[in-house]
Amino acid sequence: MNLSQAEYFLTVAEQQSFTLAAKMLYVSQPALSKQISLLEQELGTKLLLRNNKRVCLTEAGKVFQEDLKKIMNDLEEAKDRVRKIGSMEKKQIRIGCFDGIIVDDFLPDILEKIKGSDKEIFLELERGTFQEIRKKLAEDKVDIIFTMGFEKDSLYAYCCRDIVARRGGLIYSEILEDGKRKTIDDFKNMALLLMDPAVSPGGYHQQLKFAGELGLDPVTVKPMKDMMTLITYLEMGKGFAFLDENVVKERNRLRAIPLPGGVARQKVIGAWKKENAAAQAVMDALKDDNL
Repeated sequence: MNLSQAEYFLTVAEQQSFTLAAKMLYVSQPALSKQISLLEQELGTKLLLRNNKRVCLTEAGKVFQEDLKKIMNDLEEAKDRVRKIGSMEKKQIRIGCFDGIIVDDFLPDILEKIKGSDKEIFLELERGTFQEIRKKLAEDKVDIIFTMGFEKDSLYAYCCRDIVARRGGLIYSEILEDGKRKTIDDFKNMALLLMDPAVSPGGYHQQLKFAGELGLDPVTVKPMKDMMTLITYLEMGKGFAFLDENVVKERNRLRAIPLPGGVARQKVIGAWKKENAAAQAVMDALKDDNL
């Protein structure tokens, strides 16, 4: 038996159909059937019963499926452990960054501090929504994520540390100015643009809280699936948003109104798995950072 045959058998058993399994595996149905037959010949017993409607497991097939799942899971875990060791040997650190953070004014300093602790370290940075980078952290596709502090409740299973404080602003388009600068009160009863709770649960609720603290009552709330769409709607004058005030440095059509006190100050946090020694070493290098 080879790994392809194992994968073929498990897929057919799960789908209860050679047709569906062949589509999922991107192989022809005859080729799939042949490999299953060869597997049954090698084992000397039938694993599957075929009829016109669906495929059923024999008693031997049920036992084989259960044992084979354990073996395949063990194999994946072994591969992950080897990848982690390889990553540490290469001193490669993969960082996932929430795309709502404007990083140009602080990330270079952080990366320099990380690299300063080990000149041979190689850093790889990618961006995405909070849900995207959290999923990659869970799947060990990144070692560390940087996101906003209001997402901390969704990261209870991970180690977290404050990285840097950001100043938030009420962001809007110059289209809305009509020849004069806006104040916070001008945005009462206007549309609030914010990230969809399915994408950024903490961000969604935090933005609504900000609006309430500032005495704003948005006429509508428009959740967005990604930051690029939200920024585009802002530039079109479709409403206002609470974002890092540095966003106006990247988008010259946008304007920022400074927010008062605690509403303005928001933290960027780092999150990582406790068992990831390389990530822990990097975060330890940032522990005493005064950024």
